[in-house]
Amino acid sequence: MWQPPPARTDARLHRLGFEAGASIAARLADNWEALLGYEGNFRQDYNSHTGTLKVRYMF
Repeated sequence: MWQPPPARTDARLHRLGFEAGASIAARLADNWEALLGYEGNFRQDYNSHTGTLKVRYMF
């Protein structure tokens, strides 16, 4: 069975990096809204990606 490599605790991130993000919202009905978002963090030897999906009911 495959296992991920052990986490490194001695690694340091490069101090310069780039972050980017975007989001979009759509009204689905009078009381419903959906939001979709992305956020990325980019550095030398390191990338992080986060996605979000939110659904709101407004009463």
